[in-house]
Amino acid sequence: MNDDPRVREAVVRLLGLDGVDLRQAENGQAALAVLAQDSGFDLVLSDIAMPALDGIRLYRYLSRERLELPVILMTGQDSSQANNDDLLELLLVLHKPLDPAALRAAIRARVAPAPVGRSRVTIGAGDPHDY
Repeated sequence: MNDDPRVREAVVRLLGLDGVDLRQAENGQAALAVLAQDSGFDLVLSDIAMPALDGIRLYRYLSRERLELPVILMTGQDSSQANNDDLLELLLVLHKPLDPAALRAAIRARVAPAPVGRSRVTIGAGDPHDY
């Protein structure tokens, strides 16, 4: 999820090339609504700075309610600002502009392979895809 539609579309295009299906949400509250409708998500990719419910608060909620659901955060802030929250030191935070190889590696590291060698990954917002 990301409040900037250009960033959401770039991530959708990038991961779509890998056959990943996505659900898009413009903020954390919208993401929670999507997650409530479908329990089949394997991953959440969220921006940190968003209106309504930011990525940190979304992570905190999911770590209580959906502990099994991995979260990857991203930020366009410089490292000194992004690391002001001690929690960020414990989480994977990717910096924008996103490095496609780093994003793909982070997803693979957090999503267990399905028995047939493919995992369903749902990231932030859109329709679910296999990865």
